[in-house]
Amino acid sequence: MVTGGGEVRPVRQVFHVLLLLVATVVVAIGLSGLLGRLLQPPDLLDTGSAALARNVTFTVIGLPLLAGLLLWVARLLRADADERRSPGWAVLTGVTGVTALVVTMVAGYGVLSWALGLAHYDGRALAQLLVWGTLLAAVRVVEARVLPAGHAVPHRVVAALVGLGTSAVALATLLATAVEQLAGPLAREPLLAAGADPVLAALAALVVGAVGWGLSWWPVRRDGGVLWLLYVLLTGVAAGLLTALTAASVLLYDVLVWLVGDPAESSAAGHFTEVEGQLSAVVVGLLLWWYHHAVLEAAGEPGRTEVRRVYEYLMAAVGLLVASAGLATVLVAGIEALARGRELVVTGGAVNTLLAALTMLAVGGPVWWLYQGRTRRAVGREPAEAGAAEDHVGRAAAAEAAELASPTRRTYLLLIVGVSTVAVVVALLVAVFLLLEDAFEGRFGAETLRQARFALAALVTTGLVAGYHWRVYGRDRAARW
Repeated sequence: MVTGGGEVRPVRQVFHVLLLLVATVVVAIGLSGLLGRLLQPPDLLDTGSAALARNVTFTVIGLPLLAGLLLWVARLLRADADERRSPGWAVLTGVTGVTALVVTMVAGYGVLSWALGLAHYDGRALAQLLVWGTLLAAVRVVEARVLPAGHAVPHRVVAALVGLGTSAVALATLLATAVEQLAGPLAREPLLAAGADPVLAALAALVVGAVGWGLSWWPVRRDGGVLWLLYVLLTGVAAGLLTALTAASVLLYDVLVWLVGDPAESSAAGHFTEVEGQLSAVVVGLLLWWYHHAVLEAAGEPGRTEVRRVYEYLMAAVGLLVASAGLATVLVAGIEALARGRELVVTGGAVNTLLAALTMLAVGGPVWWLYQGRTRRAVGREPAEAGAAEDHVGRAAAAEAAELASPTRRTYLLLIVGVSTVAVVVALLVAVFLLLEDAFEGRFGAETLRQARFALAALVTTGLVAGYHWRVYGRDRAARW
């Protein structure tokens, strides 16, 4: 049976996907609206007729349309085996599944809030949970039976990101609120007393986010693949570590400013107003990093694989980013001190700026040094399983050659050199422009230097980064040739 030529199928499928998506959403809205009126107490019902007319219309018109479209698509899938591999069906199930997941999570949060006594009963939220949750389950069944292996991974990764982001924010809020209540004026009261609404609200959001994340993460982890690896490395490992390092830097900076700097507030309570959020961000970031690092370790093969290289070079890049920001801030503070003496650079004075720089160096520098050291030792390292002396040398040479030829190492070096070089050019243009502008107008002086301090600091920092990694890249090229 002929279902359409190669030129016709994409156009036809676009209309199929759009019609199915619109019909599905329309039916879900109509059914949840009607069910919500049944579940809502009469005294709380909206007496307006517009919503009722919309829901009835969506249900009466949408249900037959959706049923007809589903029958049509089922016949197409049975008649043409290649139809299943078309990307349009993956897009349809992906958009529908992610939308259903988001609405289900929001509705689930509303139902949990009522169950925990944080809000009044809302039958509409319960109806949305039932209808959109059923739609989400139906989408997962269709994915398993219709889509080829791997076609559902992209939108499941997106759904896992939604759940993970919700869970991370909720957990950070829960920890911050708990610490604030334990350490604040209400510390004498039980934690789950009258003032525990924020804790319970964060707990409800955490439960909803964790369920949404689990429903999408476990299928993604089982399927694996490149998208899984990118999700784990970028979202879990890199984002988690960067969050923890940033929050730790801010927390350490606040402590140093209070001890040896120039705090803006005279009381500790006024100065450390954000300490709960900083501590919770450190904990959540480290938790994300630790879990996804463990997942990588469990999924990886023994030895120095490409996945391990990607992980180590990514961690080195995160540490380098934080340390470079610290070095640039040190230079900004130095130039500011030379140009303006004791005037302020940022709130709290030049001493505070220097403390911020030292904090970023102290947090990011060790991370970069640790992982950069691992990559350095991997070049020419001796494998532990080496046997005889001659075989020992051969294995070491093979390990070095494999590391030098690694696309991850070469990509890392080229990206660092390329981005740093572009930053050097931009910083040089800005610095020269500012210096020449004041020189041509006859007002070149200390104020000119102060205005160009950020460009000059960026020029020196990115120049050092580009120069160091260019040397490493040059040595690698010489060794390969």
